[in-house]
Amino acid sequence: MLRHKENLDSGLVIIDFGIAGTLQNLHERHSEGTLRYSPPELLSGSCYKADQGFDVWSLGVLLYKLVFGKFPFEGETFNEIKENVINKPLSLPIDHEDISDTCLTLISLMLTKDRGRRPKLY
Repeated sequence: MLRHKENLDSGLVIIDFGIAGTLQNLHERHSEGTLRYSPPELLSGSCYKADQGFDVWSLGVLLYKLVFGKFPFEGETFNEIKENVINKPLSLPIDHEDISDTCLTLISLMLTKDRGRRPKLY
C-alpha cells in the first residue's frame, strides 16, 4: 500500500487489513490482529501497547516466512499456534547454509520473546 498515491517517493506501508488504521498516539492499545503475526506479549495478555515492538515482531515473522517458506511458530489449531508463539523457543531450520549469518541474526533478534531486546525501527 502506498503511503500517499500522489507521491511515489514517500515509500510503502505494510499493514494488516484486519486492524488497519492510523494510531492516534504511541499509547494506543488493542488486542486484535492476525494470530501468526501477533507478538507473544499481545497473545499472552501481558501487554496491549501497540508500538514498534509489535511492528518488529510482525516484520520478523514476514522475513522468516520469506526466507524459509513457512511460519516460525506452527500449529494445527488456533490455541496450539497461540501457545507456540507464547512459549516455544524460536527454531531456525537446519538446512539454512545458503542464508547469511546477518539474515539469521536479524530474524533471531526480531523474533525474540523479550520485547526490550528487539531492534528499534524509529
